[in-house]
Amino acid sequence: MNINPIFVAQFEPAETTEARIANRGWENQNLPEWNWCGICCVRMILLGLGRTAVPALDEMYRTAFDRYGVFRMENNKIIGAYHRELAEFMRREFALDAACVRGQSLGDLARLVAGGSCFIASVSSEIRRLDGPEPERRNGHLVLVYGVHRNTRGRSFLIHNSTGYSSLKTQSAVLVPEERFRVCFSGNGIIVS
Repeated sequence: MNINPIFVAQFEPAETTEARIANRGWENQNLPEWNWCGICCVRMILLGLGRTAVPALDEMYRTAFDRYGVFRMENNKIIGAYHRELAEFMRREFALDAACVRGQSLGDLARLVAGGSCFIASVSSEIRRLDGPEPERRNGHLVLVYGVHRNTRGRSFLIHNSTGYSSLKTQSAVLVPEERFRVCFSGNGIIVS
């Protein structure tokens, strides 16, 4: 797949992301935009492929929720995105070759992306900081990995992060050093080829 994904922010305007997350406790976590990270990744891929009739995020979310069970309401809380269901949504709604995978190593991921695939990676939301302590968990957020770079300091993964911070320059075309990616990555996600 030859793709240059177009960045899509989870919150608009993108510059408000840091403030929205800082004030998260005051907001209704069941608002759709709090659950859009996977949908943002799908939209980035579609726009990067040059698709012209790409639905808006709220329409994509509603379809994924209602028809595919990508998101579910449990105990009055929206949970998801479920990877297998998100891959099915991508295949059926947009004819993308998408497959849910588990237990991927960084080497596996690098080979997939270097071979032309995109990868929607399950990571800690702390990936928005390119340094800092190891996160307590390695899942809960999805980012789009679409490139691998090597230099004298090692390997880095090129990502778009729909909830990255503009102040830290961790939203669009972010090179995440391998060690930081490793401590944030669950090993799970969706290959799109």
